[in-house]
Amino acid sequence: MEDCLFVGNVETNPVPENPPSDPFAGNRQIGSTLSFFRSGGDNPVRQLRYEISNVHLLDNDDGGIDLIGADRASVRNLVIKDTHRMGAYIEVDTLEMTNVWIEGVDAWEANMNYPFSYWSPPFQVALGIHKIDQARIGNLTLVDNNTQFLFWTNDIDDPRLTVYNSILYGNEYEFFTHPVHSIAEYPPPLLRYTLLDEDYTGEGNIYYEDPAFDPVLGSPWLSPQSPAVDAGHPGTEWQDLENPEIPGTAHWPSQGDLRADMGFTGGPHALDIDTSWVALQRPQQPLSRPAAFQLRSAYPNPFNSQTTLRYVLAFPQQVKLALYNLLGQRVTVLDEGLRSTGEHKVHLQGDTLASGVYVVLLEVGNRRQTQKILVLK
Repeated sequence: MEDCLFVGNVETNPVPENPPSDPFAGNRQIGSTLSFFRSGGDNPVRQLRYEISNVHLLDNDDGGIDLIGADRASVRNLVIKDTHRMGAYIEVDTLEMTNVWIEGVDAWEANMNYPFSYWSPPFQVALGIHKIDQARIGNLTLVDNNTQFLFWTNDIDDPRLTVYNSILYGNEYEFFTHPVHSIAEYPPPLLRYTLLDEDYTGEGNIYYEDPAFDPVLGSPWLSPQSPAVDAGHPGTEWQDLENPEIPGTAHWPSQGDLRADMGFTGGPHALDIDTSWVALQRPQQPLSRPAAFQLRSAYPNPFNSQTTLRYVLAFPQQVKLALYNLLGQRVTVLDEGLRSTGEHKVHLQGDTLASGVYVVLLEVGNRRQTQKILVLK
């Protein structure tokens, strides 16, 4: 399934949805706008693979999506927002899951297995993963969900289910993950290089810091000041895609340099995210930053002995700041190299310069800005 949008689906349901008189109450799957299910056991000849890419489920009363029974599943660029009963539930042999945004799930109406069974999935979850042999999971954003379980996992054959480069913030829940993980033989999932407001030990994690989403676009789009920018796993297999116009920097919607961002907009598949459904369309330069760089006015100008040149970078970039005369001859290189986000100042001494007009040239990648300065003796 690719490039699909499901909005505003509503179906009247009794609450609780599985009354005690239902003989299948312990096994019935409920609460999904989309449900993929294979029954009949494994087929050694014909394998089944689920492919989910750029699928958006917005404001659906009957929950998000469940994928059950396949040999493999690939889930990329999945958006589940403002749904009820549950977000996503996956039960397959091998799972690749990346760039998933789940927000605003209110999953208390699916009254199943409460008090719950340790082995049966409750479906009152933002994200549930069950009976996985192998998994590669990264760049998730789970924010502002109200669920019994935030991230429910159980019966995982992978030596240790590990989630990378994600943001789990501002959620309300009774259990962060499955309580059975208090038993040593069923360890909880590992979270690595993840921003979260929960005491959950893991390599490279960031705790109790606001993810600083873009003030105009909101979640899941990060602002350049977000602590999640360039804070993901340092391995090249996770890194953001490069902007061909500005080598060494990430292509929007990722930010910063090539090290992976945490959350939905980071990683090697972020460029595949379909942003056409966002109310504010993608700008030529994202609204989260006014420009990639700016050469500000020198002060004082005109000057005699010294002036200060200033330039601002929206993210780390390779720069060259040079001074030219009006014949186009380079007088000197004032600053050069990889520079960090923010404002940079360079002091230019005028004692070796003859009176006259000079041109300051700032080069960032293949783009340039200039301004004239006047030396008076």
